[in-house]
Amino acid sequence: MTHTEKHQGLITHKERHQELITHKERHRGLITHKERHRGLITHKEGHHRLMTHKERHLGLITHKERHRGLMTYKERHRGMKTHKERHQGLMKHKEGHQGLITHKERHRGLITHKEGHHRLMTHKERHQGLMKHKEGHQGLITHKDRHRVLMTHKESVQGLMTHTERLQELMTHKESVQGLMTHTEKHQGLITNKERLQELITHKEGHHRLMTHKERHQGLMKHKEGHQGLITHKERHRGLITHKERHRGMKTHKERHQGLITHKERLQELITHKERHRGLMTHKERLQELITHKERLQELITHKEGHHRLMTHKESVQGLMTHKERHRGLITHKERHRGLMTHTERLQELMTHKERHQGLMKHKEGHQ
Repeated sequence: MTHTEKHQGLITHKERHQELITHKERHRGLITHKERHRGLITHKEGHHRLMTHKERHLGLITHKERHRGLMTYKERHRGMKTHKERHQGLMKHKEGHQGLITHKERHRGLITHKEGHHRLMTHKERHQGLMKHKEGHQGLITHKDRHRVLMTHKESVQGLMTHTERLQELMTHKESVQGLMTHTEKHQGLITNKERLQELITHKEGHHRLMTHKERHQGLMKHKEGHQGLITHKERHRGLITHKERHRGMKTHKERHQGLITHKERLQELITHKERHRGLMTHKERLQELITHKERLQELITHKEGHHRLMTHKESVQGLMTHKERHRGLITHKERHRGLMTHTERLQELMTHKERHQGLMKHKEGHQ
């Protein structure tokens, strides 16, 4: 070839037959058939991470295959796992021999033999609320028991309460002894036994105007009782009566003792003992034509008695007769004493003592 052709990188037919390539082809990354046969690859193929036959025979893998998670036979023989297998939770035989477990097994809650020997628990067991033997021995309780608001023996002995008991407004024995109240009781306006003993009352009781035992003992009344017109025991003892009782016409013991009567009794025509003693009568008695004891002592009689022609004791003593007696033909003792006879006796032809003394005879005797 000419110097210029050589300079241009051209090769002869013979060189081409010898599998030579031009400088330009080399520059483009091409390789000879001989080099290919020896297992070489082009720079471009190397860049694409291709391998030579020799490398493949040696068990090497391409970067791409590595990226896909493949591994070499040698690595497999050594017990290695691919990233994919590791991701699936598989282990090397050696790891299994060491007592390790896979992530999958771990995820299923399994633990290693060593961990079991140390009484460790799986996540599942812990989630179920189980405890290690050591924890139980320490008096701890499980999360489940705690969630069920149970307490440890130690806490129970200390008099603590569970969250549920606290939510139920329960108190510890200590708090109860101290006379404390729950939030609900306080909100309801209740007071402690201690405050009750101090004669305090609740806001509600105060609002209803209730009184303490002490106030009641002092004879005080509630505002409501006062408003209802009630009176205290003390006032009652002093003989007072309520406005209502007064309105109903009641009298105090003192007034009653003085002989007074109520307006109602007066309307019922009753009179006082004093008035009765003075000889007064009620309007009703007067309408019934009754007379007083005084009038009776004065020998008066009632209109009815007069209508029946009854006589007073005085008239009777005077020998007077009633109209009825006179109508029946009776005569008085005085007339009898004077020798008079009744009309009946006269019809029977009887004679008076005087006529007999004068020698007169009865009509019947003359007829005989």
